[in-house]
Amino acid sequence: MRHPLHPAIVHFPIACWVLAALLDLGICMAAALLGGPLRIPGVEPAAASLALLYVGDAFALAAIAAGLFDYASLPARVQDSPTLLRHMAWMGAATTLFVGVSIWRSRSPLSSAAALWLAAALELAGALCLVIGGYLASIVVFRELAHGDVASAPKRGLGSP
Repeated sequence: MRHPLHPAIVHFPIACWVLAALLDLGICMAAALLGGPLRIPGVEPAAASLALLYVGDAFALAAIAAGLFDYASLPARVQDSPTLLRHMAWMGAATTLFVGVSIWRSRSPLSSAAALWLAAALELAGALCLVIGGYLASIVVFRELAHGDVASAPKRGLGSP
């Protein structure tokens, strides 16, 4: 059986999207607390966060394709799992939020503080969806794909093969 590709790719969109959300939140906080824009020498923070969103979007497409391909090789009991379906729904919600913000920001630069706060809020909502979806993925991997519950699986120490 081949090694699944989806788990190897999903970390890239997650990292890019969460970094974009944190950067946008930092931009908002700097504007609110310092009374001016966030200054990072040699970097335009809003452009950097938009670039992170774009890179995350591209890797998300690859992760989705790999996930669908890997899904086909899962046992039927896992394919029919409500936990797996919830994982896909939460990750779909995250993808929708982040891609939606990317499209919105590319068509309309965030010139007002309210627009920037809204973008940051939508990105943070997307990040929350990623956390919930990731938690559900861990249940699928460590409980449903394992032969039985992880709690009942034999334990191995660090030195065990």
